[in-house]
Amino acid sequence: MFILLIAFIFTGCVTTTTLHMKAPEIIHLPDGRRLAVYHYGDPKGRPLLFFHGWPSDGSQGELLDASAKTHGFHVFSPDRPGIGLSEPLANRTIADWPADVRSLAANYHLKRFTVLGVSGGGPYALATAHALPAMATRVGVVCGAPPLDNTRDMHNLLPIYKHLLRAYRTQPRLLRWAFRIGRPLLSHVVPDCFLRATIHKLPLPDRKALADQKTFNVIFGGMRRSWVSCCDGVHDDAILYAQPWNFAVEHIRVRVDFWHGDEDANFPHDLAERVAARVPGANFHLIQEEGHFSLPVSRIDEIFSTLAKQ
Repeated sequence: MFILLIAFIFTGCVTTTTLHMKAPEIIHLPDGRRLAVYHYGDPKGRPLLFFHGWPSDGSQGELLDASAKTHGFHVFSPDRPGIGLSEPLANRTIADWPADVRSLAANYHLKRFTVLGVSGGGPYALATAHALPAMATRVGVVCGAPPLDNTRDMHNLLPIYKHLLRAYRTQPRLLRWAFRIGRPLLSHVVPDCFLRATIHKLPLPDRKALADQKTFNVIFGGMRRSWVSCCDGVHDDAILYAQPWNFAVEHIRVRVDFWHGDEDANFPHDLAERVAARVPGANFHLIQEEGHFSLPVSRIDEIFSTLAKQ
C-alpha cells in the first residue's frame, strides 16, 4: 500500500520534455552544511527570499523569474535542508529555518528582504516573519499549508494528505521506508501522456495552468529534483507539517499578506483563513476561480505588486 502511495504522489515528477534549469549556487553555513541557492529575477533588484513548496526544491523559483525582473526583485530560492542539493539537518523543526535564513542573508550581505512562501513554504515564511522581524520587511504566503498537528477532521484535505497523515500517526517507520523505496522509482522516465492523465482530477484552473509546458516541467521537475541528495530529505520535510510549528503566529509583527484560491483542492481556503486571522494585521486575499497550482502562476504580478509596497 505504502509503495503505491508514494508512487502515486510522485508519478507526476518526471516528464520526457526536459527543462534546462540553471544550477544553484552552493554556500556554506556556519555549522559546515551546504545550502543550495537558486537565483532568479533581476540580479540588481531588491532581495526577495522564496521558499518552495513540498515536494519540490528551489528550482520552483523559475516560475517567478520573468515577473521578478519586471518588478525589480532579485529572487534567492534555497533548497531546504535535505532537499535537492542542500545537506540535511538532523531533528530540525520549521522553527529552525530562520537560522539558515539569517546565514543566507549574511552570505549575500542582505540586511533586509521580502519573503514569499508558496504551499509548503508558507509555514517557513511565517517562521521567518516571527523570528526575524528586523530583517523581513514584508511577507507573502500563497496557498500556504496550515498547521496539521492537531487536525482530526480531515474530510476537506486532499486525499493523499489524509493518507500521509494517517500513516505518519499510525505507522511512522513504515512510512519512512515507503519513501526510501519510492525514491528509486523516480529514476524511470514516465511517458508524458501518462503524466497528463494524472492531472485530469485537478480543478479546472489547475488543469489550465499545467497545460503550459514550462509550468508543467518546472513544477514536476522540482518534485523530482527534491530527492537528489538524500532519500530521507523529502520524508523529513513532509512530517514537519504534521508536527507543532514551535512558534506562535500570534506574535508575528511583520506585515503578512495571504493569497488563497477558492478552488484550492490541496488546502481549502477556510484553513488558510483561520491562520491569517491569528496573525496580527494580516491581509487575506481570497482569489476567485484559482486553484493550488494556478494561483502562484497567474497572479504572480499582483502578488509582487503588493509585496513591493513597503
